[in-house]
Amino acid sequence: MSSISIIVLLASILCLIIGLINPIVFSRWFGKNINRKRIAMIFGGLMVTSFIATGAFASPSENKPQPEPAAVTQEAPTPKIETKEETKTNEIVFQTENKDDSTLEKGQTKVQQEGKNGTKETKFRVTYTDGEETAREQISESIAVQPVNKIILNGTKVTVPTVSPPSKSNSYTNVDGNSIESPSSNQSGATAKCKDGSYSHSQHRSGTCSGHGGVAEWL
Repeated sequence: MSSISIIVLLASILCLIIGLINPIVFSRWFGKNINRKRIAMIFGGLMVTSFIATGAFASPSENKPQPEPAAVTQEAPTPKIETKEETKTNEIVFQTENKDDSTLEKGQTKVQQEGKNGTKETKFRVTYTDGEETAREQISESIAVQPVNKIILNGTKVTVPTVSPPSKSNSYTNVDGNSIESPSSNQSGATAKCKDGSYSHSQHRSGTCSGHGGVAEWL
């Protein structure tokens, strides 16, 4: 219906223009008394009627605003998840043990056994999401190689020096009538050190280290 109204509207406009220019053209249909005023009334009224009819019979869908197209939602890609088992090896540092040994002189030490490090293996379950680590869980832990401790022996033996009594051939009698050991390498009980390195056990300073270069140091 709206299409017919538009055609009538366009035809009315055209006839109005022609009629205003030359009204005689329409005398065949409207009589010889036709003039511009009547042409304007006839076709003007027809134009108004057609215009109103065009709006009245227009399809509601033509005037209704068209909805915007729905936005296309792009689905997020599904993440790639992988699970792997990994083993990590760690070093176990050996310990040092100290033990007393009565066969070694006190102050002496001896390495009885050299130390050696061991190894420990730890297994993990690792989860990767799109190539990146997202979780790590320990599964087990075990010692692959036992460490060997280092053992050091510490001497505890104390040696008591044995002092031999002076022999008659290595002694002399002093002015007090006492038997005195002649100068020798025996340091026990010495009262002076002679210049030749021997030790005197003299009970008097007079004559000490005679025959041995004299006294180097009184003890």
